[in-house]
Amino acid sequence: SLAPFELFPFALGDACSRETIFQNEFSPSSSLLEMRRIHVEELPFTAATASRCVEVRTLDSLIGDLNLPNNYAIKIDVQGYTLPVLRGGQLVLSGAKSVVAEVSIESLYEGESNFDEVYQFLKARNFEFCGCLDQWVSSRDSRILQCDCLFEQKSGD
Repeated sequence: SLAPFELFPFALGDACSRETIFQNEFSPSSSLLEMRRIHVEELPFTAATASRCVEVRTLDSLIGDLNLPNNYAIKIDVQGYTLPVLRGGQLVLSGAKSVVAEVSIESLYEGESNFDEVYQFLKARNFEFCGCLDQWVSSRDSRILQCDCLFEQKSGD
C-alpha cells in the first residue's frame, strides 16, 4: 500500500490540456519536455524514448480532491517542468509550509525551468530558499546537474 499517497493518472502543468509526454525506458527520466543530448551522455541507459499523448491538469484543479491538512509540504519532481506545475498550483502553494522542488542547474531538457526562475517565482510568494537536500553530480566532470531545493514559507514578523 502507498498510503497516505494517492496516484492520479495524468501529468501536472499550468493549464488543463492534452500534451505529448516523452516516456523514457528509464521511467524517472520521462518528461513533458524533450531530453537534451547531455542527459543521454550522462545516463546512456536513457536513450530509448517513445512519445504518447497524456492528460495534463493543474494542481489547483485537484484541490477539492486532495483533502490537504494544515501546514503541508509539496514535493515536485517533474523533470524540468517545475515552473508550469507551480504556476498551475498557486492556490495549493499558498497553503504549503514548504516546497521541495527538483531543479536542474545544467539544462537537461529542452525549455526546462532553471533554478533562478523557480527561486524568483517562490520568493515572490513568500518562500525562502533554505538549501539543497540532494544533488546529482556529473560522473564525467563533477558539475552539479540537478538538486532538490528546499523552500520554506516565511513566518510573519
